[in-house]
Amino acid sequence: MGDVFKEQLVKRMPTRKDALIKFGIISGCLLIAVIALALIPGFLPIIVGVMGFVLFYVFGMMKKEFEYIITNGELDIDCIYGKARRRRKFSCDVRQALILAHAGNRDAEHELKAAEVVMDLGSGAVNENTWHLLAAQGGKRIKVIFEPNEMMFNAIKSYISPRKIYKKL
Repeated sequence: MGDVFKEQLVKRMPTRKDALIKFGIISGCLLIAVIALALIPGFLPIIVGVMGFVLFYVFGMMKKEFEYIITNGELDIDCIYGKARRRRKFSCDVRQALILAHAGNRDAEHELKAAEVVMDLGSGAVNENTWHLLAAQGGKRIKVIFEPNEMMFNAIKSYISPRKIYKKL
């Protein structure tokens, strides 16, 4: 079997938590601007410029994408913040995965609930491409929620025993 290398990007959809964080940051900046205007009006343009830079940077970093990479049976999932910074979120050899279950399949629900750590590394919405991967790492059971497309799923599936795969119902 030749080398296998597939990759896929999944954009994370904004959540209510993200909206609340943005609202809090904007409210805090407005409060600081009002206080600065009352106490030291000469520094207001500098303070507003610094707050604008902070808002631009923080809001940019709140935009997330997940990159799924499968290389010869090794699944790596990285989070890309603001299309600039990359951080590895999950890595495992899929041959060692305990199960791979579709989000709509209830047959593996008991095993998935036994996971000690849950990592949502998908778009945030459950759809027909949402899968759960259960893996054991460092003595813990980790459930990874991700959304591979058909090409990525077929690459992952080729390394996992068919008995460990719970397909769509």
